[in-house]
Order: sequence, then structure tokens, then C-alpha cells
Amino acid sequence: SSFKPAVSSVSDICAKAPGGCPSFTPIDVEGSSVEGRAYNKIYIALIALSKNPFNQEEYADAVRRLQAYVNGDNAGNVKIAAMWPVQQLILLEADGEHVYRNYVAVSIPNDVQSIPKPNDANIQFHVNYEVDAFVMPVANRNCVIEIEKNFDALRKELESAGVDVDTNVKIILDYGDRFSTTEELREVGYLRHLA
Repeated sequence: SSFKPAVSSVSDICAKAPGGCPSFTPIDVEGSSVEGRAYNKIYIALIALSKNPFNQEEYADAVRRLQAYVNGDNAGNVKIAAMWPVQQLILLEADGEHVYRNYVAVSIPNDVQSIPKPNDANIQFHVNYEVDAFVMPVANRNCVIEIEKNFDALRKELESAGVDVDTNVKIILDYGDRFSTTEELREVGYLRHLA
């Protein structure tokens, strides 16, 4: 199967982003439409959500809070050029069925000298080291059933390609206007490891 984004490339979208996108080294996934990315150190600001990963009101509220943070609602009143994409990280229980934790996050550029403390106590920080992500564009970005179908298709493609990932860690990446629902591209993905 092959899924194509509605835009020319992620790099074209990232060129429009105020802070760009986190840099990565491509990982070849032979004979597959899956894109592999090896990320180095990434700082992320995140907000924990309920265990329903598709609660759009809660997601939108978390995105608004993150928007306020990067726009200066922080201890230093500092604006941060946050990076695309907005990330949703869904951690499943060991049975692979029930959601254990669910977060919405944005990446903070590594060259930010000191990350300002948020005024919002719900915002946490995490540093990911050497994360490998395997992603594909979503055929219908606004349909929950289609998103789940895409996760299933991605898992099958990775199995066929012999790529071992943690299927209990799902990511949804929204590119475009990072703080609205007008993203130009949505991707689903799995991580090889999360540090």
C-alpha cells in the first residue's frame, strides 16, 4: 500500500514553520512507503490528557495552552519559535489495547539557551534521546477510524520490512498551522525506542 501526502513534502511545510522542524537522519525502509527518521536530542513541552486519545476538545485545549506558553505566557515572558509538528503521543498498556498515558507536545529548538518555566502547571518537559520514528501520511486526517486503519497499515508494512518497533507507543504528527485544525499533513507513526 502507498499513502501520499497532500503536499509536496514535509520539508516544504517545515520551511514555513517559525522554528522549523526537528532535524533527523533518514532511515531507509526497503521496499516500503514508510519513512524512517532517526532523531537526536529533542526537547518537548507536553501536557497530559485523559486516556481518550481522540477527545478533540481536550486536544484543542492542550494545544491552546502550549500556544500560550510559546507565545510568552511563561516565567520569562519569552517567545519561543516552537517547531512543527504538534505531536500526540499515545502510550498503551502492555496488552496493547488500553491507553496508559496520552500527551500533546511541541518541540522546543535545541538552541534555546534556557527553557523558560511555564506559568501553566500542567505543562511538563521531557528530553528524548536518539528516538527512531517510522511514519506514514494519514489518508483521511480527520477520521478516527481512518487513523486507526493507517496505524494498522503502518504496522503491517513495518512487519513486512522486518522493522521492529514498539507498537504500544503511537504518535500522531500534525503539520501546518500548528495551533489550529488546518494542518496540511497528518502522519501516524511508531517509535523504535523512547528514552
